[in-house]
Amino acid sequence: MAFAPSPESWKFYSSRRSGVYLGEQFRLQLPNANLPQQYPAQFPTSGAGAQFPAGDTLALLNAFFHLRLRPDYIDPPSEFAYVELRDYLSRASLRSLPSHPANEDSDDIILVDDRRHVSDRAPAGRLEQHERVGEPGCCKALSAQAFYEYAFPQKRHESGTNADKRAIFVAAPSPGTFLSFIATVAPRSAEILREFLQNHIVFRSFCNLYCTNAKYVMEFHLPYYALRKCPQVKDKRYLHGEPLRKTARLPLAGPGYMEDYSIHQCQTSVLITGVDDFFFTSYTFVDSYHGSEQKKATYFDTLNGGGVDPASGRSLEWPFWNPREYFLVVFAVRLGQATLEWRNLICRFDRRMKCYKESISCFDNAKLECTQALQPAVDVIHDLSSCLKNTILAWQKFERGHIHWFTVTNNDGLQDSFRSARSTIEQHMIELLSYQELLEEESRRFHGMLQMMTSASALQQSTEATRLQDYMQLLTGLNFVSLDRLRISYWQS
Repeated sequence: MAFAPSPESWKFYSSRRSGVYLGEQFRLQLPNANLPQQYPAQFPTSGAGAQFPAGDTLALLNAFFHLRLRPDYIDPPSEFAYVELRDYLSRASLRSLPSHPANEDSDDIILVDDRRHVSDRAPAGRLEQHERVGEPGCCKALSAQAFYEYAFPQKRHESGTNADKRAIFVAAPSPGTFLSFIATVAPRSAEILREFLQNHIVFRSFCNLYCTNAKYVMEFHLPYYALRKCPQVKDKRYLHGEPLRKTARLPLAGPGYMEDYSIHQCQTSVLITGVDDFFFTSYTFVDSYHGSEQKKATYFDTLNGGGVDPASGRSLEWPFWNPREYFLVVFAVRLGQATLEWRNLICRFDRRMKCYKESISCFDNAKLECTQALQPAVDVIHDLSSCLKNTILAWQKFERGHIHWFTVTNNDGLQDSFRSARSTIEQHMIELLSYQELLEEESRRFHGMLQMMTSASALQQSTEATRLQDYMQLLTGLNFVSLDRLRISYWQS
C-alpha cells in the first residue's frame, strides 16, 4: 500500500532499516507454481541457493517476467505484457555477455560507483558533507560480463567494498547489459527494474515517485531530439527489426546553400530505489550512438580532481548521499543537457522553415516535388512538438502529485538544494514551452500550406483535365464535320 501524500511520510526512510538489507543478497529464483512446465525439475526452487545455472537465459527471463511478489489472479495473460522489452532481450544470452575491455569506443560500458555510509545519521545535503561521512568509494568501468561477475555474488549489507549506495551509469545499454542487471537484481526489486527497462525501451516521457512499506521508487524518462551534421549515423541496437532510436534527415534542405543535418532520437532514463536514505541503488541510462558522452570512459579519472559522477557531472570529492537530492539534481542537469540539444535543433530548423516559407509557391510542379518536401516536414514538426509537449506535461503532473516529497523542515541545506534544483528545472521547462509553442504554430501553418498546395495542385490538374476535355470535344466535332464533308463529296461525285 502506498503512503498518504504527506511530506512527513519520508521520515519512515530517514533512519536505518538494517534488518531488510539482507534481502539484497538474494537473486531471482524459480517460483514454485506460476511458470510453464518446460523448466527442468532439478532447478532448486527455494532457499538461498536457488540460483540459475550459468547461461540459462530462458529460465532467467521467464522468471523475471513472471515474478509477482504478491499473487494477482486478475492480471491479463502475461504473453501480452512487456512486448518491447521481450523483443529487445531476445538478442541477449548469459553465455555471450559482452566482455570487451572498457574504453571510450565501448558504447555500453557500465560505470559503477559503490560507497558505504559509515554513519547512522541521516544523509543531508551534498554541500554539508565536510566530515566525509562516506568512504571514498569503489569506482569501476565494467563490461556486462564483468559486472555480472562483480555484482552477482555480492552481499551489499556486509562490510568491505560492498555498497550502501550503488550508482550505475550506462551509455547506450545493450540487450546484454540489460541481462546482466536482470541476473544480479534482488527479487524484491525485480518488478521495479522490469518497469524501468520497459519504460526506457519505449520513446516516451514519464516521471514518477511512489513509496511502499518496503521501498521507495523515483523514476524519470526524458526523450528528446539531437541535431548532428551528416553523415547520418544509426543506432546499432534493434527493436522489432528496426533501430531502437530513429534517425532522419532534417527536412526542408535548400538547394546547395544549407548544410545537411540529421536529427536523432535520444532518451535519458533514471531510476533510484531503496529501503531507506542510506541504502539505495540508482540506474542512469543515456543514448550515445549519435556522439554524446564521448568522455564516458574517463568520468572516474582520479588524476584530474577525483573524477565526476557520471549522472550529474558533479565532482566525486563531495558525492550525493541523499537519494531525493540526487534524483532532483540529476533531473535538473540532464534536463539542461536536453534543453541545449533542443535549442540547437530548433534554431537550425526555424531558419530552414523561414527560408522555405519565403520561397514556396501555391502551385506544385508536375513531379509534385514541393508536396513531397512538405509532407515529411509536417511529420517532423508534429513529432518534435509532441515530444516537447509530453515532456512538459510529465513534469507538470509530477509537480502536482509528487513534489511534496521534496519538502523538508529540519534541514535548511537540503531544502536549499531542493529549491535550487526545482528552480533550474522550471527555467528549462519555460524554455522548452516556448519551443513547443513555436512548433505548434508552425505545425498549423505548414499543415495549411500542404493542404493549400494539395488543393491547388488538384484544382490545377482538374483545370487541365477540363481544358483537355474541351480540346477533345472540339477535336471530335471537327472530325464529325470532316466526315460529313467527305460523305457529301462522295454522293455528289
